[in-house]
Amino acid sequence: MQSTALVRTEHLNHYGRLFGGQLLRWVDEFAWIAATRDFPASRFVTRAMDKVEFRHQVKNGEIILSWGEKPTGGYVITIEETAIEEGDLYVYYSLRSPGPDEMVSQALTYPEDSAEIPGEFEEVHLVYNKN
Repeated sequence: MQSTALVRTEHLNHYGRLFGGQLLRWVDEFAWIAATRDFPASRFVTRAMDKVEFRHQVKNGEIILSWGEKPTGGYVITIEETAIEEGDLYVYYSLRSPGPDEMVSQALTYPEDSAEIPGEFEEVHLVYNKN
């Protein structure tokens, strides 16, 4: 499952960067959505989140794209370009999966990318670039 979040002023900490608690809230929300899609008759609550690492800062006005949980390394989501076209934001992105013979880390990964938004917009359109 892919997910998208736009970082706004109310999501910032006192340093002007994305508050870690807000990011965890989004992670929890997106996990719940994915679980209820797969098991619509079930009820879910968050029991725990283990080993969360914040690897880089996200600023106000950036957009975050996440590709969800992947079984190994080698998965990459890349925001190629952001543009305002006719009042809407277009986010052009690409996905890369590891090849069948590619050596990758044998650990769960969570590919994501973020990019600055170039101005004001009405709607967001995600455009997948097949390479």
